[in-house]
Amino acid sequence: MRLLGSLLVIGSAALLGMLRAEAGRRRLRLLEALSAALRCLEGELCGSLRPVRESLRLTAERSDAAAAFFRACLEQPDDALLGEGWAEAALSLRELTEEERRVLSGLGAVVGRREAERQSEALLRAAERFGSAAEAVRENAGREYRLRAALGLGAGVVLAILAA
Repeated sequence: MRLLGSLLVIGSAALLGMLRAEAGRRRLRLLEALSAALRCLEGELCGSLRPVRESLRLTAERSDAAAAFFRACLEQPDDALLGEGWAEAALSLRELTEEERRVLSGLGAVVGRREAERQSEALLRAAERFGSAAEAVRENAGREYRLRAALGLGAGVVLAILAA
């Protein structure tokens, strides 16, 4: 019975480690998706000159991991409040760091409210920033996944030894 309990503790701790490691992979997917989606949005707003809401809707349709963010931006019924919806949606992305959420949130004051050139600069600068962050995460992803999984397994072994 003790052996079974120890195995359950070890297995659950290892699973927690792997779940934590998976959060890093979700972060990578979100950063990549945001970078691509912001470039797409820049093209829609500045290249095709579509209205902001239509551009956001099209960007949400073309995006995968970032689609929920763009759909949340569209929940504001009034175009004047679109920036507030953008900021709220940005702050809800827990996979991002505080600084990344601040950068994304700041775009809400620019999108649909400034001339095309300023929108383009801001969107492309943010897309580049998210792309760079994704590259940094990608470089460490494999190592970090193995580390977090091993730490979870190690913690489970320690707990099992202490409980025995």
